[in-house]
Amino acid sequence: MTREGEVVSRTFARSVINSCVQLAYEHAQVMIEYPEKEWSVGELPEIKGGFQPSQLSEVVNHLHRIALKLRSKRFENGALRIDQTKLIFHLDPSNGAPVAFNTYINKESHRRVRVR
Repeated sequence: MTREGEVVSRTFARSVINSCVQLAYEHAQVMIEYPEKEWSVGELPEIKGGFQPSQLSEVVNHLHRIALKLRSKRFENGALRIDQTKLIFHLDPSNGAPVAFNTYINKESHRRVRVR
């Protein structure tokens, strides 16, 4: 795949993904918003394989740029945009009745990762 998201070749094969870290959406979002951030020990989950936080941020931002281009192309080609407001309800633990609500804020990092 090129930097613009153009597929140049395909191969279908069995494979194993060996992740060096499991980032939360919040970690990825900070990397997108502040790509030059200096991460201190304990701010991220354990990183395996000798990788550094700056390398992870670089990869997250590279994938983010490609994803933005792919998303833009989908909409240019007529993809339907569904941005519905999601509500989060806070329930009373004693009886389960709703006591408050907030709107869910969908950030860029949420668009990069899909639930397994």
